[in-house]
Amino acid sequence: CEEAQRLAILHTNGMAATSKLKVDAKEHGVKISESDSLLLHQSYKLYQESLCMAEENALPSLTIGETMISGSIGFRSIRRTVRNGRYGLGWKISCPENANEVWSIIEFEGAAREICQVRIRPLQMVPIGILNETSERFCWNVLRPKKIVLQVSSVAVGGEFVDVTTLDFTRLGCKKSGWLKEVGFCSKKSKTWRVVIKGFDGGGELENKPGLVYDSVGYYIGLEVELYEADISSDPLQRLHCLHNASLSYQSLLELPVGSGDTDLDRIKMKIKSMNSEADKIESLYINSLVSVHNQCNHQLDKTLKVRQKLEMNLVALTSHDKSRGLVVDAWDDMWWDDFLLVVRLHGSEIQQKQLCERVWMDMDGYIQNSLVESANQSDIVLFPGFSDINGLRTALILRIQAIRDGIGGKTSRISNTALRATSKNSGESNDESINSGKNFRFRCPAGAHAKC
Repeated sequence: CEEAQRLAILHTNGMAATSKLKVDAKEHGVKISESDSLLLHQSYKLYQESLCMAEENALPSLTIGETMISGSIGFRSIRRTVRNGRYGLGWKISCPENANEVWSIIEFEGAAREICQVRIRPLQMVPIGILNETSERFCWNVLRPKKIVLQVSSVAVGGEFVDVTTLDFTRLGCKKSGWLKEVGFCSKKSKTWRVVIKGFDGGGELENKPGLVYDSVGYYIGLEVELYEADISSDPLQRLHCLHNASLSYQSLLELPVGSGDTDLDRIKMKIKSMNSEADKIESLYINSLVSVHNQCNHQLDKTLKVRQKLEMNLVALTSHDKSRGLVVDAWDDMWWDDFLLVVRLHGSEIQQKQLCERVWMDMDGYIQNSLVESANQSDIVLFPGFSDINGLRTALILRIQAIRDGIGGKTSRISNTALRATSKNSGESNDESINSGKNFRFRCPAGAHAKC
């Protein structure tokens, strides 16, 4: 249905644009029998037809289909199934001062839904089922929400929730027991939605009975929520296109000579003002939805940066300074892998040693050696030194770390004579040739990347 409506509006808009283009073509000498006034009226009426089609099919109705609901700590039911679009949500709260917000996730089975309207009413009394779970000497205090936020799970931020609209129960004129409705917000299709209560107000009545002395007090907050979706969802950007072009057609009517166009100029001006106002609202809602996604992305980036900074602090904690020599002794200077390689060398079987070498080779630069060696050499990328056993792996690690440090202007050489002799012995080179080979392992930045280091 949505695709059929989209195509119908697309073709109708095309015919409307053709009528407007004929007017522009006549200004360039093209002979067309219809008058400018007639063509502009046709253009506007076709755009208006598209707008009316979208409005008639976009009437909101309760969401149908199976949904699973869950919630934060204290949610009255761990998981429930709802099928009629009306949700009864409730939370038991031990201490309101320590619970700034509670939430409930509504997950649709099957196709994703685009919510276009939401109605919410706070509960004024504790449900009977909750009262029956406690003794007569337990006193319930019903809390009232201050603000409720409807959120949608967005793929753009990795499934995180993004604010869609906010219902403020603290504003003037909002009845304590009345429904609060929110429409006209911009959202995306999603299977997962979330209702978040931010802030509580102890505006409810105590569920007490006269003549009883209460042993303990509990707090409860509940909501009745109704979610609506359009019978046939329309594309807000397509509607924005219709409004913009229809206003241009009417604006062209105003520019026609007196007597050749519509004589009701005031009506045309009112139409243009109304269309521009609705177009501005759609554009504002669309931008706000993008801003919400952008803010959530920034939030995720901040969280990632904090994790990275924490790891960097832990790495710095493993670093000590040798003030007498002016050197920084980091986690790699103590050659932490030596103990592990020694255990493998002494107690590991030949098969285990071989498997370890193969895995390290594969996880490092082995795939480059096997498939991209020619292109790697052409781009002057230094490959990981070759090795075939545990002793070779140890030497390769030392050479690689030293090559990187020399290339970035780091520490002085820490390659021992023993390591150089082991390299020359394995390769059949003399000691001098081995030293020259070690220099060739020097780290080099790719072309144009040195300034970014």
